[in-house]
Amino acid sequence: DVQNIIREGKELLATKSPEEFMKFIEGEIKQLEENDKFIESVIVWHFVEEAMENIEEQDTQSYAYSKLISRYLWLDDIQKAEKVYNESINKDLSSFHLDTVRTIFERRKETRSNREIIKINKMDIFGDLDLIPASPSTVFENVSLVRRFVHNYLPEGTYSITILNHKNNSTEVLEISTEQLEEYEVISIQETVRVD
Repeated sequence: DVQNIIREGKELLATKSPEEFMKFIEGEIKQLEENDKFIESVIVWHFVEEAMENIEEQDTQSYAYSKLISRYLWLDDIQKAEKVYNESINKDLSSFHLDTVRTIFERRKETRSNREIIKINKMDIFGDLDLIPASPSTVFENVSLVRRFVHNYLPEGTYSITILNHKNNSTEVLEISTEQLEEYEVISIQETVRVD
């Protein structure tokens, strides 16, 4: 529950170091995102950003902004991503993570005709689809190039790839299997037909 995370976070911040606070927060956010609770994740990152601003912890505040921009991109909320992006610039924040995500955001705004992989699910041994990380900057001109990327760069497996088509702002799902079938060599086949 987000309210419990924020309440515990406030208590930790009052008694522990920012590092311990962040360790707790990132553990909780990981659980939220593993359960596809990205809106809840965004709420917690907003709390982190404000809390870090209050104690003038700029490095962690920059990190929180980088997470906010990337999460809004994940949710395909370009307007909110842009708002947070502009806020981070107005506050004169900078860090490796933040600068990287800003670059991704700028590129995303420029390449609206491309298809972008926004979610990759890999089938496990039980036939369930598990979410695996997808780079927010992985963009392609067409579906054939997406297929080539999956075959060349992902481990063998069966995948469900969610693509955002920037041209018409719609999503499409590709089912792709890259598993190699076992090859069996047939040595000989002997067949006897008996006619009585």
